Amino acid sequence: MDSAFRRLQLPQRARLLMVSDIHGSLSLLRALLKKCEYDPERDFLFLLGDFIEKGKESSADCLRAILQMERELPHVYLTQGNCDNIRWMLDLPDGDFRSLIEDRQRNSILKSWMDEDGLSFAASSIPAVKAALLQRHKSEIDHLLSLPLLIETDELLLSHSGAAADVRASTRHDCVKNDDFFFRSLGYDRWFVFGHMPAQNFHDSCTGNPLLDRRRRLAAIDGGNAIKRFGQLNALIVHKDGGELIFETRFADPSPKARALRDVIGLPESGTCCADFFCRQVERVLSVNAHFTLCRMKNSGRNSYVKNEWLERRDGGLTVRCACSQEFPALRKGQEVYLLEDKLSGYDLIKTEDGRVGWVEKGALGPV
Repeated sequence: MDSAFRRLQLPQRARLLMVSDIHGSLSLLRALLKKCEYDPERDFLFLLGDFIEKGKESSADCLRAILQMERELPHVYLTQGNCDNIRWMLDLPDGDFRSLIEDRQRNSILKSWMDEDGLSFAASSIPAVKAALLQRHKSEIDHLLSLPLLIETDELLLSHSGAAADVRASTRHDCVKNDDFFFRSLGYDRWFVFGHMPAQNFHDSCTGNPLLDRRRRLAAIDGGNAIKRFGQLNALIVHKDGGELIFETRFADPSPKARALRDVIGLPESGTCCADFFCRQVERVLSVNAHFTLCRMKNSGRNSYVKNEWLERRDGGLTVRCACSQEFPALRKGQEVYLLEDKLSGYDLIKTEDGRVGWVEKGALGPV
């Protein structure tokens, strides 16, 4: 893997920003960099793959902006992500290729390029469309495949999805599509920063904030942007002072803002767990009230309160539609929050500026 391995020597003092899984969300990336007070002359910016696909904005516009940053700014470094392999898409059988385009529509970079280039399946055969896309965008396609799989400094390892236990023995799959990395890795001799799988999958709560496992020195930074129902785009900021690393986090969320109309007392923690990506099937219902159902979850054996509207019957059993927060946070009058969901009975779902997700009684929030 040496040809895809990049070694960087950082200065003794530096400010480092790491972002992964942008998924075409250029406006969110710009909002996040502004929130981080990103200074391109001072800061080192690492974008850890999955620049395109799946988001609501143009992947073509996002990729152009990212590649321009890499070319023109002094300290911008990219790694490959699994969604950035456009050549793989073009190599799909014709029927699968067309299905991918039609399924993702404008969220696919290939569909964006087709629209920009005036290509359509109605006017051209699928092989002709593939050939035209490859000819017109070969430089971008080849550049993405030439990006390093992993970046190493004295203090850090960075990739899209992880690496093998012996980093130098890592394959492409280890670095860009390593779904089980967080659960299988024993850790490294320095911090390993990665994305690919949303950090919410690893938290006990419903937060999408980066998860820092200090024992194993693993930093999972994917906020679930464009993937999770209430995803966000995260930045891990590392202040390097000699051999000391100080971490802080920021996030950008596309949800609208709301303001607390009064003080909200909130409720203490219930001791229940958030029904998450790996734990959606209900073993049995323990109790029901007007707005929430207390469930025993099948995989974990733990109890979880689930919003009634988010329970659905599937394959003869009950399933939780999406991760359900167990928190009822306190708010100060005038405090601004992100309004995630306001169409459910009794409560609105919010996210605070520190990334906590929780429920607030209806009537407690107003417009900003």
